[in-house]
Amino acid sequence: MISRTQGLLPMLYTPSELEQELGVPAYSIRDWVKLGMPHERDKRERLWINGIEFAQWVNRIRKKGAHTRLKKDEAFCLHCKQAVRLDHPQVSQKGNHILLSGQCPNCGHSIHRGGHVDPSQ
Repeated sequence: MISRTQGLLPMLYTPSELEQELGVPAYSIRDWVKLGMPHERDKRERLWINGIEFAQWVNRIRKKGAHTRLKKDEAFCLHCKQAVRLDHPQVSQKGNHILLSGQCPNCGHSIHRGGHVDPSQ
């Protein structure tokens, strides 16, 4: 979706037109208004979105790809949305594949991390 915003024209779009252009449901576009998406409303309260302003807004708010490598005893908790050190990790291995399993110390959900054995060791 983000890459498609660069092709938007400097014109006003309705949510249904953006839905067709970007492949995003119109209700999501209406929800983005609450998040500060630039828009206009006409006298009949219809929603209009400027294509260029929308593309610039998407580029400003999207998350940057600042990924950090996990340490050997860490996994990413999908519930907390952060890297955490595993509580009581269990390691299982099948061939070259390793599965590190444990619990998130913050929320208690089960989390897993896959990996492989380094053949040079």
